Amino acid sequence: FGRREELADEAPAPKPAAAAPLSSPDPEPTEPVSAQADPGPRLAARLLFNLLRLVGRSGEDRSAPPPRSDAPAHAGPSIAEAAQAGTLVLVAAPNPVDRGRVGRALAALGCAAEFAQDGQQALDLLAERRCAMALLDCNMPGVSAFDVARRLRESESASGGHLPVIGLLGYVADAQVAAKCAEAGMDESVSKGLIDGKLGGIVARWLPAAARPRERGDREGRPSSAPVTGRNPAQA
Repeated sequence: FGRREELADEAPAPKPAAAAPLSSPDPEPTEPVSAQADPGPRLAARLLFNLLRLVGRSGEDRSAPPPRSDAPAHAGPSIAEAAQAGTLVLVAAPNPVDRGRVGRALAALGCAAEFAQDGQQALDLLAERRCAMALLDCNMPGVSAFDVARRLRESESASGGHLPVIGLLGYVADAQVAAKCAEAGMDESVSKGLIDGKLGGIVARWLPAAARPRERGDREGRPSSAPVTGRNPAQA
C-alpha cells in the first residue's frame, strides 16, 4: 500500500475548469454609432421636402404687391364715371384702415371714392373734382373737418349750391363732437363704428343718383340720424 499512496501523491492534480466569460451574449447587429449620431442627411432631406412643398403649394404670384388698404373690394364705377353720374364721394380720413372700410362700403353702393388724408388735401380735391358728397373724419390733424365744412359753406354762400357733408365721429359716438359738426354746417354725423349699417341710408338721402342700397332689413332703411340742417337736396 505504501507504493500506491506514493503514486497517488505524485499524480498531477486536475486543472480547474475555465471560468465562463462575464460578458452578455452578442447583441443583434445595429447601425454604426456614427450613423446614428449624425442626422445630417435625414435633416437635409426633410428640409428640402418641406421647402419644395411650400414653394409648390400654390400657384399664386408672390411677387405681386399686396393690395392697398384703401382699395375697394367691390368693382364700383371709376372716378370719372362717378363724377359725371353724380356719385363721386370725397372720403377724408387720416387712417388708411378707415378709408378702406368706407371706400369698400361706397363701392358696394354704386359710388366711387376719392381719398384725402387731411383737411388741406380735402379742400384741394374739392376744388379739382366734382364731388357729390364729402365724408370728413372729425379727428383729422391740421385743417380739421370743421374748418373744411366752414370754408365750404362760406364759398357756397357766395356761389350757391350745397355739398352734403357728413362728419365721421369716433368709434364711440360723442354728443359734443356731433354738436360741433352741426355748428360747422355739416348735414349729418355718424360713428365710424356704425358706418357699415348706416351708409346706405345716408347715400339714399343725399345722393339720389347713386344706386339704391341693397335691402338689409328694416334697420338699414331707417335714417342714421336726423339731418342737422334740415336740408335734403333729394327733396328740393
